[in-house]
Amino acid sequence: MNAYEVLRDVHHIGSPLVGRVTGCTEIEIYHGFPGGHVTLATTSNFPAILPYQYLSDDHSQFNSNLIPKLGAEIETVVFNFVDETLYLSARPRDLKSSTIHEWRDFYAYVSTLSIGSEITGVVEKAMPFGLFVNFGSPYIGLIDIGHTSFNGGRALPFDNDTWPTTGDSIRCTIGYIRFHNRQIGLGWIPDGGAEPNDATERRSRAF
Repeated sequence: MNAYEVLRDVHHIGSPLVGRVTGCTEIEIYHGFPGGHVTLATTSNFPAILPYQYLSDDHSQFNSNLIPKLGAEIETVVFNFVDETLYLSARPRDLKSSTIHEWRDFYAYVSTLSIGSEITGVVEKAMPFGLFVNFGSPYIGLIDIGHTSFNGGRALPFDNDTWPTTGDSIRCTIGYIRFHNRQIGLGWIPDGGAEPNDATERRSRAF
């Protein structure tokens, strides 16, 4: 199971998780950011850590008094999954009930999407890294120029002057979910259609 699948199916971003402190590393400051982490025992089958920079909303307000004591039980939420390790957050803004509900709403919505289905949207904004597309969803879609092997569509041309422009109506496929951005990853279907090999590879990696 890869990181995408874990955040999709097992540990949703923003979901609460209580942990018991089993260890703490030394504090190291990197360019103003506190380095180090708390190790937590949780109900997850994966090891879990709480980075020091996710103990406060503003990293500049970090101090050692924020580090919980060994054996303490603390409330956290899931933030990421990297290298088979669950990364947690105890930032006050992440623990707010409104933030937790926002993540629940996002996951509830994406569970209704059919990966590989075709949609029509309107280009809302063009950026050097891709196109933002409004397809009537509560969450914006993105055709990312770096995600061409699994998005279910054709890569945007190298020359961005030939891309669809703001206000254009375009066809896309729903390719994957951009969890951390709360966005929907899309594949572009130009007038000639998407390339079959892209769609095949996407189906093997997405939902």
